Amino acid sequence: MGKASLILVMGFAVIFSIIRLGFNRANTDIAENFVYYFDKESAHGVAVSAANMALAKLAETGGSWNAGYNNVDFTQNGKVKFAVNINRPYDVETGQQLTWVYCKGFYDTDTASVTVLLRDQPYSKYIMFNPLPGGFYATGDTIDGPGYMDNGQLWTRGRPVFKDRILLSQAPKVEAVPAGVVADFRGGWQILAPTQRVPNVGNASDLVSNAGYSCTKNLYLEFFVGADGKGMVKHKLEGEATYATDTLSVFAPSGVIAVNGNKDVHVKGTVKGKISIYATKDVWLDDDLVYAETDLTKSKDMLGVVAGGNINITDNAANNNNITVYGSLFAMSGNVQAEHYNTRPVSGTLHVIGGIIHEGFTATADAYNNITHGFHSWYQYDWRLLNQMPPHFPRTGRLDIISWLE
Repeated sequence: MGKASLILVMGFAVIFSIIRLGFNRANTDIAENFVYYFDKESAHGVAVSAANMALAKLAETGGSWNAGYNNVDFTQNGKVKFAVNINRPYDVETGQQLTWVYCKGFYDTDTASVTVLLRDQPYSKYIMFNPLPGGFYATGDTIDGPGYMDNGQLWTRGRPVFKDRILLSQAPKVEAVPAGVVADFRGGWQILAPTQRVPNVGNASDLVSNAGYSCTKNLYLEFFVGADGKGMVKHKLEGEATYATDTLSVFAPSGVIAVNGNKDVHVKGTVKGKISIYATKDVWLDDDLVYAETDLTKSKDMLGVVAGGNINITDNAANNNNITVYGSLFAMSGNVQAEHYNTRPVSGTLHVIGGIIHEGFTATADAYNNITHGFHSWYQYDWRLLNQMPPHFPRTGRLDIISWLE
């Protein structure tokens, strides 16, 4: 019995010794793992902090800051440091000014990285931007895309349809005409928009300086697709009797056509390729202005139309029974409007597939919601404009985050 007890005690002693050794090893592993992951997460936290500091600097300077940070020491002992490098390439494919922010965080011997891609936010991002009071959206009007308005109060009568979220500086004025019939905000509206005005003509400097074609006379353009499938343009200056014809890539190799000297552009046709048109005075839409490929999920066509004054829908036979325009339309100090809007007959529907940015707003209906002259509005957003833009299109001075990689 004594011998058996001794063997039993010795067995338990060996077992508990093994268990204790396992616990000791586990405790050691836990401590080592804690230090390992603490150092890695600390380095990651430093990199994220560096990214946020860099984005704050970019926001303060309107995106112009490019000094970066060179191994800044948080603790003065070299244990916690960070570095930021800035690269600002122009992406020809998407027509955008990009900003790459490369951030590194250092904690002891560990390193972590954060890479942020931003773009200069273009006005073309919005389907509707800053219409002033003086008009309203009515039954029959459809806005299918994100909108932004802070110049005044959005006014609706009857049942216009807003399919996406609308950012506002104050609650909309919604009138039930007739009783019980009110605006349909399917994406909702949000009081969020900070003060941001449509820019003046000075903001077109990027278009002017990057023009592939420029002139100081009234210009007439008609786009079409050639027999070989290339984008083509017929063009003539005021006073010229006949049109000349060129491929779009030869006529405006940078993708920008600029008319200076307080002159106008008249435009119509079918666009193949990417192009921005700018006039220091007015742009006249003489007929439909559409893409060669109208399926926007496949299309590589993109158009920006920018006027220092108004963008006018010409009062002519072609435009008296609807007009369709693809592209982002930007009237810097005026309206996107129908010529003779207060006297021309009811002309159908203005179809815009892209967006409208303008300083003003012209009414086409009476107080009872009846279209009396001009056009109904039907705006459909080109969702490619969330991450692309027409060549050298004016920008808001803000930055959009496209991606954040850790």
